[in-house]
Amino acid sequence: MPVMIGIDPHKGSHAAAVVDRGERVMAELEVRATKHQTRDLLKWAEQFPIRAWAIESANGHGYLLAQQLLAAGEQVLDVPSTQAARGPPRGRSRSVRHNPDRHLRCRSRRCWVAHRPYR
Repeated sequence: MPVMIGIDPHKGSHAAAVVDRGERVMAELEVRATKHQTRDLLKWAEQFPIRAWAIESANGHGYLLAQQLLAAGEQVLDVPSTQAARGPPRGRSRSVRHNPDRHLRCRSRRCWVAHRPYR
C-alpha cells in the first residue's frame, strides 16, 4: 500500500507522520536532527515499502534531510512552507487547530494533492 511520509523539520528534531491514501495516520516518529537522522528514519520506514517523503521547506530546515534521502534513492517531495502553514480546515476549535501533531497530519494529507518533486 503506498504511503506518504510527511516531515516537519526543525533545527533540533524532525517530526514524521505516515498517512495512507485514505488519510489514516499509520505511524508517527520524532528523531533528533543528528548525523544519524536518515538512518533512523529509513530503518523506521522499512515497514512501508511503497513510500514517498514530503518534506516541508526542503530548501530550508529540511534541506540536508532531503538531500540525504535523495542520495539513498528515496522519492522526495517539497511542500512549500506557505502550503504547510495553512493547517487544518477552518471551523474547528482553537485547541484542535493549534495542536502541532494535527498540523503535521494535515500537511501530510495535503501532500497527496499539492506537491512537487524535489531535485
